[in-house]
Amino acid sequence: MDPTISIIIPMYNTEKYIEECLQSCINQTYRNFEIIIIDDNSSDGSLDIASKVLKNSKCKYNIIKNDKRSGVSYSRNMGISISKGQYIYFLDSDDIIREDTFEILIEKCTYYKYKLVYGNYSRNLKEFEKHKKSNKFKIYDTSIYSLDKLLYSGLISNALIDSDIIKRNNLIFDESLNFGEDTVFKIELLKYINKVIVVEDILYYWRIVNNSLSSENMDLKKLIEKEYKLLIKLNTIINQNYSITYNTNLIKM
Repeated sequence: MDPTISIIIPMYNTEKYIEECLQSCINQTYRNFEIIIIDDNSSDGSLDIASKVLKNSKCKYNIIKNDKRSGVSYSRNMGISISKGQYIYFLDSDDIIREDTFEILIEKCTYYKYKLVYGNYSRNLKEFEKHKKSNKFKIYDTSIYSLDKLLYSGLISNALIDSDIIKRNNLIFDESLNFGEDTVFKIELLKYINKVIVVEDILYYWRIVNNSLSSENMDLKKLIEKEYKLLIKLNTIINQNYSITYNTNLIKM
């Protein structure tokens, strides 16, 4: 039997965190999933640790190692291409999820028949650990008027997405971008979805390991070039999808 959920985890040099990330998947109360790890040619012990953890688990899994460093978008696209689940869930290899994450998200997908359900997230570990289950959620349409709320409401790495929407419409992450590729993917995805559920529960801990954009050694020229490239891309996509040139502050994640 094919898994209901494919968890796609791009991994690069996260030996300090990958075991905790995988254990948060293994400990899920909802069990019908597969774990797909795309190792982006890590130079540390990430691959060995991930292999050992998954080998000792009862989970379905697949580990692929890239021949060279190819970037997170390439890795996610590779994961999409080999996934077998009805739904796709992206998880970063240094982050963790709450043990009832899939139980909550899949219940919303199946009961309300929606193609996309976001969970809430936190960058604060204490907030993530102490947050109590609320069962509250909001429903948004995907009109231009709700677009900014949807882009801010959740990470692409904390959404349960109907895989048929992705594969039937050939949606992929833009491998030419190394900044804001998540936002571009979201906008392309929302083009094919009428309504979205955003769950209030904090289901995802977004760990900040090395935020190069706020680093003191940040190359301002390169950052401006990245933002400009992303801005042009977003403006083009939004204009095509919504026949309107939208507010450029969408790029502020």
